[in-house]
Amino acid sequence: MNELYSYRRTIMTLSGSVDLKVHARRCPDHRKTNRNAIHSVLKDSGFDPGITMAVGILRWIMDYQRSEIQILLESRGIRISTGEISFLSREFLLRFYCIHRRHMKDLGLIVYILHLDGTGESGGEIVFMAKDGLTNITMDAVIMPSESSEYVTPFLEGIKDVFGIPVAILRDMGIAIKGSATAVFPGILQLICHYHFTKALGKDVFSSYQELRDSMVSTEALALISRMTLPEKNGNDGILYAEKIWIAVAAEYILYPRTIPSKFPFVLPYLQVLERCIEIRNMMKSIIGWNASHMKVVKPVMAFHSAVKEISMDPAVMERYRILSRVWSWFESIRKSLRVSREMNSGESAREPADIAAIGNDLNASLRSITKEGEFAGGELERISRTIKNRIEDHRDELLSPVTVDGKTINVKRHNGIEEIGHRWSRMHIRRRTGRSQTAKEMGMYGALTAILSNIENKNYIEKVLSRIDFLNEFVSITPEEMDNARKLIRPNPCEPIVRKDRERKPVLDALVKILETHEDLPTKEVKAWIKSIKI
Repeated sequence: MNELYSYRRTIMTLSGSVDLKVHARRCPDHRKTNRNAIHSVLKDSGFDPGITMAVGILRWIMDYQRSEIQILLESRGIRISTGEISFLSREFLLRFYCIHRRHMKDLGLIVYILHLDGTGESGGEIVFMAKDGLTNITMDAVIMPSESSEYVTPFLEGIKDVFGIPVAILRDMGIAIKGSATAVFPGILQLICHYHFTKALGKDVFSSYQELRDSMVSTEALALISRMTLPEKNGNDGILYAEKIWIAVAAEYILYPRTIPSKFPFVLPYLQVLERCIEIRNMMKSIIGWNASHMKVVKPVMAFHSAVKEISMDPAVMERYRILSRVWSWFESIRKSLRVSREMNSGESAREPADIAAIGNDLNASLRSITKEGEFAGGELERISRTIKNRIEDHRDELLSPVTVDGKTINVKRHNGIEEIGHRWSRMHIRRRTGRSQTAKEMGMYGALTAILSNIENKNYIEKVLSRIDFLNEFVSITPEEMDNARKLIRPNPCEPIVRKDRERKPVLDALVKILETHEDLPTKEVKAWIKSIKI
């Protein structure tokens, strides 16, 4: 090796500062230099790879905040700014992704079930992921503007080049993903996610839910119930005070479903509110009866009873309730037959896949019962029962086809919960270290990279990749070209509106228009003031 030049450099390690003499050399035969290796080890930050990995693990895996990492490192004599911590943690994330890309073939996914799904924050680009349904390993992830074929098809071609042909593909009900999967993997069995199917079915059959909600709100009884609060004690602990407390608790009980974040159609809050009103109305008969037998009229009790009675005996409300309560029982029957949980959680990933023959038998039994009840009831209920039957028949093969390997049927996960759980893994870790306000921003910025990082907790991934490589050597040998490709997965300034409040946007637009309308010459001062007012 011929020496090109040398220089001295002080870098910070976990053991303190170290003075180095750096030699840049070139091979006379191959004309290659060691500059990339020098840059990977030293970079421009002045911190060695050990600190970068420590910061990355503390930040992304252990969920330390930047200030906490700063205090921890300063206790070891390492002075570091929060900006440098952000830089190093991002560097760790990028290099982990590069190592993953290098060893994708080492995953040894000879037989795999390709799960495809896109997740994202409201109004932003999506993180589109490919996972293996047998090992739960995230195979690859990418940022794309939408799930249209022009973006999905190249992604699937990359999966095919590395991993080959899957045994089956499990996807949501999007037409574009179906088309791309068919184009890249012709003839391969495609299944639809049971969770996505059930969710779509709920939106079809609960079309009158909004009408129920509106009719309940229009009675104004809910507003009256919401004003029932805990009374002042005033030294009174008798039956009057007890009944007022009961009313306050009953109001909380009735209204509680409205406080839960919407999970439509798996939860229908106003249907639950109405059912609780009916429960409370029946319970109040005993209280009012007791008061009457003791010659008591408690005005708050009677007012509360009138409100509950108004909402639970309104003809328009109860007619819609009659329909929806029956449809809800049908929907629940289909959901349970397909083994779909109302909310995906980590338990879904660990649970053994159900036997598809048993799922088919349960679904057919539910469908027969629903069809029979619908025909007997007639009218709107018969129409909805036919809708349920038609939706299932239209997708029967995608829902219930068995997956075979070497002529043997295997049970596989029939939902994309592993993608959703991975997305929640990323959100959970981001929220722990940044707080709720920054979660959407960081998910939009780093979602694809953290999807790959989630493999670090996957037993199969640890055995097949991490336990078999020299991680430090791989970490410092990442090339600039690899880093540049990885950086494409970072979306700069995601989910950041120019003007945060919608009501302020039109006045901002009007302001510049008025400036131009009232000035013939270029109003430089006014334009600068307008730009400054937006606070970009």
